[in-house]
Amino acid sequence: MTDYLLTIKQLKVHVSGRLLLQNINISCARTGFYVVMGQVGVGKSTMMSVFEGKKVADVVTAKTDEATYLGRPLSRKNHPVVIKQATRSEQIRRSVSARTIRRQIDEALAQDPAMLCLDEPCAMVAHEEAMPILEQLKEESKRRAIVMVTHNSEHARLFADWMVLLGGGEIIEQNTPEIMFKTPASKITKQFLKTGGMTIPRPDANARTLAPEFRGVPDLGEESLDGKGGPITWMIRKSFAVANEAFSSSNNAEMLEELQRQGTSSVVLCDTVNQSQLDMFEAAGIRIILTPSQPENQPKDIRQNLATAAHIQKEISQGHKVVALSVNPARTKTLAAIQLIHMGITVQDTVSLLNSKVDGAPFSVPDEQFLWDLELVLDIDSTVENPSASLYAVK
Repeated sequence: MTDYLLTIKQLKVHVSGRLLLQNINISCARTGFYVVMGQVGVGKSTMMSVFEGKKVADVVTAKTDEATYLGRPLSRKNHPVVIKQATRSEQIRRSVSARTIRRQIDEALAQDPAMLCLDEPCAMVAHEEAMPILEQLKEESKRRAIVMVTHNSEHARLFADWMVLLGGGEIIEQNTPEIMFKTPASKITKQFLKTGGMTIPRPDANARTLAPEFRGVPDLGEESLDGKGGPITWMIRKSFAVANEAFSSSNNAEMLEELQRQGTSSVVLCDTVNQSQLDMFEAAGIRIILTPSQPENQPKDIRQNLATAAHIQKEISQGHKVVALSVNPARTKTLAAIQLIHMGITVQDTVSLLNSKVDGAPFSVPDEQFLWDLELVLDIDSTVENPSASLYAVK
């Protein structure tokens, strides 16, 4: 088991109330050269400040599930040595002479830190002066951990042992330079290393304001399903699923066994509540989400349905697996559609995906019209300052 020097789990950072970073998980061994890359403003410097164990600024809030250094909680008294990013005027001076940054590195190393973090140490430094600095850091990485933020992909390729790419507030990919440059797992990584930029929205971007191609249509390929025609069809990255009619009306013991096998955390009940099922789920520690009553031949309540979708989305965002149960296939299919549209996927894409991937009859004309009305409410909502309070929150 690796003895990690620094461990950060589930780092989330807000700046002036807006989400900057989320789901950041990083572990650094006691030696090695780690490089962090990403576009300007993505939160690299803020993350380095968190490594320093200090409060970044009054407008910045940082939370983690775990943050340790040298086996103890990361704090103002127990943290790596950090050389912060130079001011613009200092960077201009570096373009003439790299003497200042070399002195800063020497002074930091004189403290014999277990980890040295550097934020853009070679920014504006001429190539012939940057190379000796990087060679020195590479040599030091044999004795201690070195973490460096840089925009220079060539420096990362030549000197890093491990690369981390930030984008859209999250870690896009992390791996060795050999893999990242030759066979990146993400198209975004390939785009960034080729162009220095990436096309990806901020983590707090309202999906309704994004172009359709950036709304994250879920992959409903066979690898993400338990098998079409099976008891449960996973719709959203193994986190939201719909159960077929036969399964939803199956024996309680069989149902519970399958839900537990699938790792289900919560169930959405779309029909008349069965008390024996409620007791069974409660005893098994499975949370219950009740949908609003939907009498036949009456208009569906958009506000209530969106409130349910928001509840389900909260469960998903917390890492829970949610399964919708119903003996009415049309009802379950509509619930799945509401959830996808709530995420920002267009009605057109949603209807096409569900009609092709979920067993049962296509959407009826009234149900499809309801989905268009719901999308219109969400589109209007995206222009409102506090949409959840103004349009569809349950008081």
